Amino acid sequence: MDNNYPTYNNYPNSNNYPIQHPPIWEETIEQKQQRAYLFKKLFPATLMLAIVFVLCLYRNANGITMPFFTLTVVGYCFYVTKVYQYKLKKMSYFMAAVIILLGISCCITNNGFIIFCNYVGILLMIEMLLIHNFYEDKHWNISKYVSAFIITNIMSVATLPDPFGDASRYFKLTDKKRSTKLLFVLIGLVIAIPLLLVITVLLAQADYVFGKAVSHIFHYFDSFNIVGIAVFFCFGFMAAYLFTRTVGKHEVSNEVVDNRRFDPIIAITVLSLISLVYVFFCGIQVLYLFSHQLELPNGYTYSEYAHEGFFQLLFVCVLNLALVLFTSAFFRENLLQKILLVVISACTYVMLVSSAFRMCLYVSAYGLTFLRVLVLWFLLVLALFFAGVIVQIVKPDFPLFRYGLAIISCCYLVLAFAKPDYWIARYNTSIDTYIEHTSREDYSYDYSNLRSLSSDAAPILIPKGYSYDYVTNDSFREFNFSRAAAYKLNREYFFKK
Repeated sequence: MDNNYPTYNNYPNSNNYPIQHPPIWEETIEQKQQRAYLFKKLFPATLMLAIVFVLCLYRNANGITMPFFTLTVVGYCFYVTKVYQYKLKKMSYFMAAVIILLGISCCITNNGFIIFCNYVGILLMIEMLLIHNFYEDKHWNISKYVSAFIITNIMSVATLPDPFGDASRYFKLTDKKRSTKLLFVLIGLVIAIPLLLVITVLLAQADYVFGKAVSHIFHYFDSFNIVGIAVFFCFGFMAAYLFTRTVGKHEVSNEVVDNRRFDPIIAITVLSLISLVYVFFCGIQVLYLFSHQLELPNGYTYSEYAHEGFFQLLFVCVLNLALVLFTSAFFRENLLQKILLVVISACTYVMLVSSAFRMCLYVSAYGLTFLRVLVLWFLLVLALFFAGVIVQIVKPDFPLFRYGLAIISCCYLVLAFAKPDYWIARYNTSIDTYIEHTSREDYSYDYSNLRSLSSDAAPILIPKGYSYDYVTNDSFREFNFSRAAAYKLNREYFFKK
């Protein structure tokens, strides 16, 4: 890959800029020119991104402007990749699509947890997109990706002086005529701003209509909190510029160190004992929980039995995942070791099915909640991810991280667009109708929880008589489809009565 970036004066040089970073006092003329070139290319784009960041997201967590922001940030990432003369990889387009879809999800839901996860997902995917394009990550494993994320974010803080240093190189190396003009513009702004304030105040006192218009304008800016906007803008600009400069420096080595140094006899001993326990446990699950051929102890109902060990079983499944990944990463390859890892993975599938079955029994007795939906979703993701783990056990070169990234992204997008609150309300209200016709006595659900659901549940709850205070005066940038639909239903069912 070509790392010989153009200098400010647009002529090539032989210096490997992203890797060589001597102290400022030891920089060569070519390196100073390269920093000036990067500032010339990155500063306007990052400035525009920061402006869009403020306009779209300031005091507006899930408005209709969110998709526009994600489109802008994807365009910025593609532009930065081009500035550093790297090629966009095929996986980049998938990541870009996920970022944009997460932005769309924000403006069609009003569930706070989903919106928070969308933001986390967007941030992680943006960083992943840049790291993926700037590094040769084809043979990276999970631990390498995690270390790259950590190192890059830490070094971004250490890169704090770079925007100012890059600007200094740019203004020193640009021609004096252009620098003088820019200086005169800045001096003119310093003089004009206080003079403009004085003149505006005098004219506002001289004419009532003009003064009224000015007061509205100042009230608008005051409500937007000038200081908050400035902080928001600076954060957006610095975060984008610093992370971009950090990935461009290649602080992380492309090399993947093989850590499989431990003797497999240790792993075989441990895995053999664990496998015996797991096989016995899985047999119990088949007999008690799946076939219903054996009777439960006196005083136990299936819902109590299901709930009693669910979280312990879920923890064991996660522990199994860590155990399999750790063994594959740090112990030398061995056929018997691979067989035992596959056995443990197969037993984990039985445990996952048992966990899901237990949760379904519990839901049938006590109804759905958002937490229970998340648990069922997590079990599905874990089951799909374990399929990739088994493939990697058999075929060590399998790209598990990319597989996991694709699985988690797709499954989360399904969850984000499905509006869980809607289905929770639909299921619980349908169970309520079922109870009225069957007089089931073992069903227990606190219907006050329905009122804690977001406006996503309004199409189900409002027609059934649940009135919500979904009065909205959102501006265009704050428009949210879920809130708007709830407000419309409220007007149809309650305001007109």
